[in-house]
Amino acid sequence: MGLNHSYEDLHKLTCIRGKMQELYNNLILRTFAFSCVSFFVPIYLLFYINLTFEVVVLFFAVLFSVMAAFSPIALVIAQRIGLKNAVVVSLPFSIVFFLMLYRMGEGMMYPLWIIALVGGIGESLYFTALNIDFAINTKKEFRGYNIGVLDSFFKSSALVGPVFGAGVIVYLGFELLFGVVLVVLMLCLIPALQVRVRREKFGISFKRIVCLENARYMPAFFAYGVMSAAEWFLWPVFVYAVLDDVWGVALAVALVAFGSAIFAGFFRSAGLKYSLSSFLRCGALIYAITWVLRVGSSVALDIYLLSFLSGIVIVLVYIPFLTDTIERAREVGVAEFICFREIAVSLGRVAFFWVLVMALAQGWSVYALGFGVAAVACGLFFGG
Repeated sequence: MGLNHSYEDLHKLTCIRGKMQELYNNLILRTFAFSCVSFFVPIYLLFYINLTFEVVVLFFAVLFSVMAAFSPIALVIAQRIGLKNAVVVSLPFSIVFFLMLYRMGEGMMYPLWIIALVGGIGESLYFTALNIDFAINTKKEFRGYNIGVLDSFFKSSALVGPVFGAGVIVYLGFELLFGVVLVVLMLCLIPALQVRVRREKFGISFKRIVCLENARYMPAFFAYGVMSAAEWFLWPVFVYAVLDDVWGVALAVALVAFGSAIFAGFFRSAGLKYSLSSFLRCGALIYAITWVLRVGSSVALDIYLLSFLSGIVIVLVYIPFLTDTIERAREVGVAEFICFREIAVSLGRVAFFWVLVMALAQGWSVYALGFGVAAVACGLFFGG
């Protein structure tokens, strides 16, 4: 599972279109780097730098607002310099982002909006180019297989990363973890630069980004943004608040990844023989239930069981949803539809963080409201 593919499987993957291997190599390194630290960044800002919950929530609201606003610009940049080069250009932004977070631990307090701006631009460049590259270079007959592989690479890195990151934090501190992440991000340049420069030929029509034909996908993209923000931000912070233990956060996050990595194999072999919409709706329903149950979780066993179950049902949502997204993108225009997706997903995340701001202003429980909003968002997948 995950990285343990046979030589034949990897050969099949690279022969899909001989252009995918650099994407996977870069993806493994970058995902590992981000998984080591990304789930701990909110904890770092809240409990180590001692920023208020409202300030941290607003920080991420600004970051994802930048991602949404910069996506059309990222699309133009990717067209002008090439998809691979856009990925390379995103790496310095990520390096500067984590470097500034590292310096905050040393007492250097940069304006948070500048850090959010740098991080948002880097993420927008990377994921716009990544998703366009994947949609263009995956043949239809292997699309489900490749999405399963892509998801497994994410999950395998996410399985090891949080545990490694927690160990570094506990024994060596946050500063050294940021140092490790910076080194790995620099190594990401190696696989990206090994392959000759290529420029995928694709046109851009900004009218097609906001056309009415794409409107029916907006609720699902928006919901995905809400759910991913809740899973990445609010759940680890809640786990840390309950357990007061970095190892506990790492185990909860790793169990989500472990459940996903196990179940993703089902879609690589047999998942596409059945109705994807049925899988998607079933997964969304069960995922909503897990969010409701999380409100009442107060002991480690509950947290770990819900994390593992959530990892399994996330696959039921993610793989069919991404498969449908790529199919739609290839029908109406890959570049424009992927850009529309990035904007909509980012807006869902922004909306989630503003809901948390409202909860704080009203004195409500951010966890109860945040988990409830994530559960409600799952219902938007039934409209497509």
